[in-house]
Amino acid sequence: MLDELRIAVVIPAFNEARRLGHLIPAIPKDLVDEIIVVNDQSTDGTAEVARELGAYVIDREERGGPGPGIRSALDVLRTGEGPKADVVVVMAANGKHDPAQIVNLLRPIAEEQCDLVRGSRFLDGGMHVHMPWHRLALIKVFTALARLSLRQKITDATGGYQAYRLSVLDDPTIDLHQAWLGRYEVETYLMAKTLLRGYRWKEVPVNITYPETGTYTRARAIVDWWGYFRPIVLVRLGLKH
Repeated sequence: MLDELRIAVVIPAFNEARRLGHLIPAIPKDLVDEIIVVNDQSTDGTAEVARELGAYVIDREERGGPGPGIRSALDVLRTGEGPKADVVVVMAANGKHDPAQIVNLLRPIAEEQCDLVRGSRFLDGGMHVHMPWHRLALIKVFTALARLSLRQKITDATGGYQAYRLSVLDDPTIDLHQAWLGRYEVETYLMAKTLLRGYRWKEVPVNITYPETGTYTRARAIVDWWGYFRPIVLVRLGLKH
C-alpha cells in the first residue's frame, strides 16, 4: 500500500551541512520520492550540500526557525508547482532521527488510514540516547500538560519525528499562516488541531539520539517552551482558531 502514496521528507535546516552529508544518503530512496531541505539562512554550505545530494532546496529569505521552515515546504508541496506528495515526513537535520524508521511512521498511514503518526521515545520499543536530564524533565511536563489539555493518550508531545497526510491541510479550520504561529508554534498547532478535529492518529515507537557534541537543540529556555505549548492553550480556550 505504500507504493500507492507519494512520500516527501521535509528537513528544516540551519548550518547543518556536515550532518546532512550523512543524513540524506541514509534516507531510503526506494520509499521516499522527494527530499526537501529548507535552508533557514545557513552560512555553512547547507544548501549546496543538500543540492549535491539530490534534495530539493528551499532558501528562506529570512531566518524563522523550524516551524516556518516546515510551513514553507508544505506551501511548495500544496501548490503543485514543485515536488508533489500525498504524505509528508518531518525529521530533524541534526541526525537525531533514524531514517530507517521512516517506514514505521508511514505504515499506519497506508494500512490503518491514519492521518497523523507521531514518533514516541517513551512507548515500548522506543528509546532516547544522550538526552540531557533537564530536557527530559521538561518533555515529561509538557507531554503531561498536552495530554490533559487535548484529552488524548499522548506519550511524547515534542519528538518532532512524524508523518501526516497532506490532505489534512485542506481542512478550512486549519490555518498554518496565522501571524502568531512562529518558530515552534507551527508543529504544535498542527498536532493540536489534527487531534481536536478528530482525525485518526497514533504514536509509534522511535529512537532519538541526540548528538554527543555540538548543538542538540536551538530551542531557547522559557521563551520557546512557551512557544511549544501556546497553541494548545490558545486553541483549546477558543482564543485562536
